[in-house]
Amino acid sequence: MRPGGTRPLTSGSQESTRWSLGKVCRWTYSLVLGLALTALLALTATGLAGALWPDLDLVNHFRPFLFAAALAGILGALFAMPSWRSPLAVLGAVSLVVQGAFLLPTYAARASYAAAVEGQPLSLVTLNLHYINPDMGPTVDYLRRVEPDFVFLQEVAPAALAQLHDGLSDLLPHGVHCVERRYCNLAILSRTPLTGASASYLGWRAKPVATDLALGNWRLAVDELPDRERAAAGLSVAADLGGPQPLRLLNVHLTWPYPAAMQRRQFRWVADRAADLPEGPRVLAGDFNATPWSYGLSGFDASVAMERITRGQYSWPTESRFPMPLVPIDQVYISAELALREVVRGPYVGSDHYPIEAHLVLPARASQE
Repeated sequence: MRPGGTRPLTSGSQESTRWSLGKVCRWTYSLVLGLALTALLALTATGLAGALWPDLDLVNHFRPFLFAAALAGILGALFAMPSWRSPLAVLGAVSLVVQGAFLLPTYAARASYAAAVEGQPLSLVTLNLHYINPDMGPTVDYLRRVEPDFVFLQEVAPAALAQLHDGLSDLLPHGVHCVERRYCNLAILSRTPLTGASASYLGWRAKPVATDLALGNWRLAVDELPDRERAAAGLSVAADLGGPQPLRLLNVHLTWPYPAAMQRRQFRWVADRAADLPEGPRVLAGDFNATPWSYGLSGFDASVAMERITRGQYSWPTESRFPMPLVPIDQVYISAELALREVVRGPYVGSDHYPIEAHLVLPARASQE
């Protein structure tokens, strides 16, 4: 016995203390994991409630992250206390199945990308330039490499138009735009002449804008559109491809998904704009600020007589803001007269969005009808 009458700890009591500490840590880990998986399940249910309360649809834009969290939770359950493993795994599995039900249709549809259709090839790029992006050099270089037939641009600053003119006037000599107001900074560039252009602001009023101009002759559409806070904008034109029907192009930019009422109203407006386009081949593209697994965009898919061909191409934000893009919010739709070959995400060009490239075909029968 040591002086003072205290007994030294035996090896058995030391092992018991370590075992008790390990048990407490494991119990704490199991409790924290259980709370996290319960919160994940609550978020999952909140997203489902977005079908009834549109503002809750905001959760659904982050379904891939909820899927990853559920998968991590299931794997984490393997290290929980034995009596907790099955309940924790069930919690994670329920969330995983729900997220998968939202995500699977988007990725399963990629199997139909390679369309073996003969006809006139067409390519387009849609890109949000970002208002404050001062240098269009990387964008010009990228577009010269890709050589698209059409370019849909959003958030176009007047200074950007001058740089695009300097670098692309030989490749894309035709264009229209409504670059003046914050929510009508749209432009469409084209290899072929454009006719019948019109711009509108959330459907309240439509005004014709200058069209069929050489790129260097673009002019600002001053005071043609009402100035509305958080409004959406649309720019439509027709391109002559040499067939009996021109190709109709509609470029749009919608607001953020919250508050939902504003964006839902814009979805209805875009659907009406698309329905107003004459019969024939049509392309709708732009920054929708909505993901494929949201009720908002899926509802729009059901209301517009066109097919969304962007299937989970993550486009925002770019490496300038985050190491990897988090959400696929730039979308492309085509009508039944067109066939799809491939949709890919382009490289970083200085914006906070990545460009989206769509490679299409106008089938020979459609171009002759």
